[in-house]
Amino acid sequence: MTLLDAPPQSSEPSPNAVDACRHIWATESAHTTSEGSLRYLRCTACASRRVELRPYGDAPAVPVTRQDIPPR
Repeated sequence: MTLLDAPPQSSEPSPNAVDACRHIWATESAHTTSEGSLRYLRCTACASRRVELRPYGDAPAVPVTRQDIPPR
């Protein structure tokens, strides 16, 4: 099973999110994998984080984290 085989997950913030931020994601770091580019993102407004996979080709980005990771 690869990350692309995982069931789709909503890219919307979790209903348990601490805030009602409309996230503006900025890439903190990224690296390539055999499946595409793995990107570590941080919201410029609230500092929440998430991870997404951008597959090779024209496929859309796939969230890897189940929900946004709240800031510390």
